[in-house]
Amino acid sequence: MLQNVVVDKTDVIRILHVDDDSSQGDFLNYFLPVSDGSFTIQPISDPGKVLDELRKNRYDCVVTDYQMPELNGIELAALIRKEFDIPIIIYTGQGSEEVAEAAFSVGIDDYLRKEMDPSHYQVLAKRIRSVVEKKRVDALYKTVIEQTRDALCIVVDKKIVFANKAMLELFGLNSVSEFGDNPFRFAVPEDQDKLIKRVDEVHSEKNWSPALNKYKIRHRDGRIIHVEVSTSPVTYYGKNGLISFLRNVTEREMLEAEKQESQNRLRSLVELAPDGILTFDLRGVITSCNTAFLNITGYSAEEIIGENFLALKTLRKSDLKNSFRVFSTLLKGKLPPPFEFKYVKKNGSINWGEAHIGVIEVSGKREFIAILRDISERKKNKPKDQVAELSSAPAEYLDNNLLRSIGQLAFLIGNELMEPLQDLKNQVECLKEEPQKLPELLPSMEDTLSLANLILDGFIRRTDDTILNPSEEDVTDIIMETIKKNKLPSSIQIQVKHVGDITANVDGEKLETVFDHLLSRLVSLVSERGNMKVVSESTSSCVKVVISFSSEEYSMKGEASSISKKIASDEDVVITKENIEVYGGVFNVEGNEEGVVVAFSLPTFVRGGHEKNVVDYTDILELAKRV
Repeated sequence: MLQNVVVDKTDVIRILHVDDDSSQGDFLNYFLPVSDGSFTIQPISDPGKVLDELRKNRYDCVVTDYQMPELNGIELAALIRKEFDIPIIIYTGQGSEEVAEAAFSVGIDDYLRKEMDPSHYQVLAKRIRSVVEKKRVDALYKTVIEQTRDALCIVVDKKIVFANKAMLELFGLNSVSEFGDNPFRFAVPEDQDKLIKRVDEVHSEKNWSPALNKYKIRHRDGRIIHVEVSTSPVTYYGKNGLISFLRNVTEREMLEAEKQESQNRLRSLVELAPDGILTFDLRGVITSCNTAFLNITGYSAEEIIGENFLALKTLRKSDLKNSFRVFSTLLKGKLPPPFEFKYVKKNGSINWGEAHIGVIEVSGKREFIAILRDISERKKNKPKDQVAELSSAPAEYLDNNLLRSIGQLAFLIGNELMEPLQDLKNQVECLKEEPQKLPELLPSMEDTLSLANLILDGFIRRTDDTILNPSEEDVTDIIMETIKKNKLPSSIQIQVKHVGDITANVDGEKLETVFDHLLSRLVSLVSERGNMKVVSESTSSCVKVVISFSSEEYSMKGEASSISKKIASDEDVVITKENIEVYGGVFNVEGNEEGVVVAFSLPTFVRGGHEKNVVDYTDILELAKRV
């Protein structure tokens, strides 16, 4: 099959014909091209000039007579073999078995007796093409074997009888003979028996199957080299042997060892970590957890690993919505800032936790890692928020989202009622002109009123007397997207954290507008280098946001005071402050030795409108200490 691929039938085959009888050359020039059009024949009658001709021009085959003056065909073949690796065919009318045997002993490729029948030249043509194609394939094999990056050797009777250049370089040897009678001595002692057993298996072809085996060998200079070996049976000059391909995988093995060591080290760190750590895949299925997580929650590994995290008993049912929102955010390629949450231990007690979520690669697949810390003690020591009683908000306090919700509902109700009310109006107009039609129209009018009442009753049943609240907003998403939009300079290091539920019934448009304006104003006034912290918190009464900026390189005492005054006196900021306070929110900006702090809060929506927000400024500043 390979011959058909690498030997093109249209390739020119150049033949050097040697015969002291010039008429033989004429016959070949006439008959051979008829049998094979790719042949070109160069006749030469003096065998003493053959070597010079071969040195000057390239030929694919030599066809020589046997009985010639000065040199016979066998003697000529012996001379050619000393200098050229070219196919040789002895083509003679004076041959015998003894001549043929002597000819093959000096390395000729074929032997053919001359005959008078012209069809005989077809046999000669096939013989010429056969030896030329074989030589070309052999040359190709030799080139491939010598140039391949893999080491290759042939073993017969447990001795290496052939090795390519890569094989010799792998062992640091100069010739095949340096392998000696026992090539297995180059394997490290613990691999020698395993290697000999594999060779016996391949030789006997019992229980043999192609496979890659790993061994460690010793280089001539003493270095240990890891090799991957593939071995198969082969016949070599009529003897059963085996052919082996060896690939140097030392670097890969070292990388694997380092990787394994790193994994073991990481596994130890994870197991020794005081925080709970678990990983889960893109389907939400938990793939691993550490001992600390089990100790914190009180559950066993069998109760955690393999479960979908949304189905964990550690999650309160009331928090499933927030958990699902976090997971949806992760699948969209966004990482939430650290956040606090409540969890349920196996004994039924409810505790507070803090979560940090990131992305990791495990065996080429993306997974998520969650680091969970119990903060119940910290929560016990935190002063409770001062929250006033609930009250209805005046009409002027209605926000954009609330007005939008009311407008959408009004449009929905009006659109549903428009058709029956229009029908009723048309019927009334008809009665004004033709009162006598009342008995005829009355049943239809009653049906129209019944339909209108049915529509209103349906809306009333699905609602109550509560002022419509806008849908919950993802506070963490608003904060992160706004920070991304502002494109902070790389010289400003930013930390972000969220406390409490990640969602809140707050005017998301207002929150984004206020935070965006204050963040961009602060960034425009601070120095090029420093640390910025953004902490947000969602409570039942409000959403609080603190933006602080400081620098480790210099004291900001004077500069911070100047920056805070500029921010506070900024016309747009003044309007923003008034707007926040009108809705019961809190706003303040302060400069001190540590840096600049801008803080604000926006009230959430409750039954009847906004909840009054009486959380004071010192309570807001407590957030900044949590990063």
